[in-house]
Amino acid sequence: MGKGVDKAKLAELLAEAFGNVSAVARALGVSRQTVAERVRRSPDLQRVVEDAKETLIDMAESKLARGVAAGMEWAVKRVLDSKRAAARGWGNAVRVEVEGGGELKVVERIVAAATGAGAPLGGDGAGKGGGGA
Repeated sequence: MGKGVDKAKLAELLAEAFGNVSAVARALGVSRQTVAERVRRSPDLQRVVEDAKETLIDMAESKLARGVAAGMEWAVKRVLDSKRAAARGWGNAVRVEVEGGGELKVVERIVAAATGAGAPLGGDGAGKGGGGA
């Protein structure tokens, strides 16, 4: 790549590819290492890559939120399995203790009722963290 692609064009390509260095390298016909090294040497390009990756996550979160709003079970399950929801008693959690010989033993498994197979979403009376596995 060398000086063949200016920084502005490289930044544009990185943003369009959501920070995917390999995709940009393929588009330019150069190695991934070549693009990665150019990014590594440029704080401006590093910011472009980070911003592009954050934008991709923002887009995914928006789709997820729309899925929850539409009552799509996969989206509800994903949100309830998140760390944020776990702080409110939702999600899958396993509590383990180490016994004398260093062996791990599952003491308790907590599964959100709404994520159980065939369980209706909401209104099943099981409440948060109910159910079991």
